[in-house]
Amino acid sequence: IAFLLTLRSTKLLGLYLSYSLMVAFTIYIYLILNYSDFIPCSCGGVLEKLGWNEHLWFNIITSVLILLSIFYTEDKPKQFYLLSIVTTLVSILTVILLFVSSEH
Repeated sequence: IAFLLTLRSTKLLGLYLSYSLMVAFTIYIYLILNYSDFIPCSCGGVLEKLGWNEHLWFNIITSVLILLSIFYTEDKPKQFYLLSIVTTLVSILTVILLFVSSEH
């Protein structure tokens, strides 16, 4: 995805894929915080100092920024709305299904 973001011809695809991953990870954090019996240890790396709630807000803000980037990159407004909604729903449903199936 990072490589797709570097090329002008694939930038939009890279943005949609980045948005999809951020939405999926945001939903994962939300589900862990609100519906899981336990909260795993925090992630390492750049954001290791953040708690789970702060990480959730970071992901929400980053997702909104990616959506704004897509909006200003996309030439066709109707396509933006349709793809944004579909991408959001697919990401959310995928993570919810994985979460529900993993509880057993």
